[in-house]
Amino acid sequence: MRDLNDFYFFVQVVDRGGFTAAGRTLRVPKSTLSHRIQQLESELGVRLLNRTSRRFGMTDAGEDFYRHAVVMLREAELAETTIRNRLTEPTGTVRCTKSPQDLQNHPSLFMMRAGVEPVWRLRHARQKRDEIVVPLTPRLLSDDMVGLQQAAIKGLGIVALPGYICRSAVRSGHLERVLPGWIAGDSTLTALIPYRQGLLPSVRAFLDHLAAELPKTVLM
Repeated sequence: MRDLNDFYFFVQVVDRGGFTAAGRTLRVPKSTLSHRIQQLESELGVRLLNRTSRRFGMTDAGEDFYRHAVVMLREAELAETTIRNRLTEPTGTVRCTKSPQDLQNHPSLFMMRAGVEPVWRLRHARQKRDEIVVPLTPRLLSDDMVGLQQAAIKGLGIVALPGYICRSAVRSGHLERVLPGWIAGDSTLTALIPYRQGLLPSVRAFLDHLAAELPKTVLM
């Protein structure tokens, strides 16, 4: 590919109406401009300019070349400007990683249970890590999960609730998951039966169905 300066010199010579005026504007000797254009014509294999003592103008090939050269120079300038702007203006996406300990710096809502202190005991869902205990000073204590969900939607603070309680609000955009790779606790569901011996097949099938399907419904 040709040196882009040759395209620039050619456009300037045409725009200024000759080598003398272009050389004066660019502060480049007329002989240098003439030599560069001659080299360009030689490599392209066509004459781009008609040069006589009485007349200066472009050939048909020169007019075609001029139109494309102007576009190339404009695009080159835009490309350079775009990169320079990226260096001087805030652009792009900045990704910040939050850790569980950061949660204690935000307003919190807590599910109140007897004998349970207001802390979140967090563990990673897929990686084997030590449990992280996050002490809280809750803005709101309640044993009503739906009420806590509504308080979170209104922006009162961060809350840890079962996935099935918040699933629809997350999908609708009313709530956003914080630290999605972490779990704030487990729940145990116990089925009480009067005796294990002689359990009806229908009851056994029902319990097996619960054990298989219930975990799927409570996850986000």
